[in-house]
Amino acid sequence: MFSPRLLRFMGLNSDLTGVTEDGVMIHFIEGYKKEGWIEIVVRIDEHTTRNDLGNAHPLASEWRKRLLQFQGPWIGGGIGELYFKLWLMHKRWKRSYQEIADFLNSTLVKHIQSQRVDFAIDILVSMEIKEEQAKQDIESIISQLGSEGTISFEPVDRNKVREKIRTLDKKWGDLWVWENPDD
Repeated sequence: MFSPRLLRFMGLNSDLTGVTEDGVMIHFIEGYKKEGWIEIVVRIDEHTTRNDLGNAHPLASEWRKRLLQFQGPWIGGGIGELYFKLWLMHKRWKRSYQEIADFLNSTLVKHIQSQRVDFAIDILVSMEIKEEQAKQDIESIISQLGSEGTISFEPVDRNKVREKIRTLDKKWGDLWVWENPDD
């Protein structure tokens, strides 16, 4: 049984086929990584050759491109989940843009202290900070990080959070319906 979300995605892309000329099939599964998350599966049977797979690549790539446009990226539970959390924090839990910026900046510090600088850079890049600037910002944080884990420089401000949440709301707001059984 397909969810309404998957049916909507498939309907928006009805111009694409799910089977190549060689018989390689493209399927979709939901909820493997996270409930509601759609993934592409290429079905390989005992008759599928290496050549068949090579010929299926353009179709699978096109489906992948369209799926990314539809639901955004998934980075190991990271950035896609981060966007959803930001949106929820503001829309559902009524956190201010400044509270969310403070949360992101404290998350950056935690990643840096845990030697996970790449994650910190990913967060900054996800907030529309260019990668080179993100690396410079991380270096600034490292150089001023006190023993108590506080920083005076905060690369994510309320304006960046406001812009990102508004963009997310325009792009995915109608898909991110948070249903609480207690409501």
